Amino acid sequence: SRIGALPSICNEILPTLVLEMFQQGKRCVVPSLESTNWLTQGDYPGHGANTRDPGDLVRAIREALAAPAVSTEVRTRLRILFGMKRFEQELGVTVNGLFA
Repeated sequence: SRIGALPSICNEILPTLVLEMFQQGKRCVVPSLESTNWLTQGDYPGHGANTRDPGDLVRAIREALAAPAVSTEVRTRLRILFGMKRFEQELGVTVNGLFA
């Protein structure tokens, strides 16, 4: 797929879908909500859509498809930011801190 789209406020799969798309360097359409707007800011390749407006979802999908490819620099940064290696390192620090 070229993009991912999560046109609902289904918070159970939001983190998994968005992190997977971002880690792969793909754009993702996310609900335009206070809790998810940060995914559309800066160099995050997210595109917000009003979850109650099918026309706005179409607009966001078209915008994501027409947008330029995510740059190599951003893809690398997102892979590091959302990758398992970082998660494993942070988990190790947390676990080691519990038993120190």
